[in-house]
Amino acid sequence: MLNVALRGIAEGRLDRSSVDIQLRDGLTVADVLGEVSALDPELKRAISDEGSQPRQMFRVLVNGAVAGPEQVLSETDRVMVGSPVPCDG
Repeated sequence: MLNVALRGIAEGRLDRSSVDIQLRDGLTVADVLGEVSALDPELKRAISDEGSQPRQMFRVLVNGAVAGPEQVLSETDRVMVGSPVPCDG
């Protein structure tokens, strides 16, 4: 399992600070965003546009650095999904 920390609107909408994602070969940042956004329809609209591309306000940090959607993840990665825009949920 890959534990994904949630911040900002993701944390507020899901009312939790992290989610576990099943780790599989070739799991990417885009896959993680897709799985997180599938947990709440309003969050999905906040995370991605109509073409399922991540909105600019959303960031995924992997080991403390901004990660692109194609980055492949491993079980040792520290992953955080969030937005720099504060939200109270």
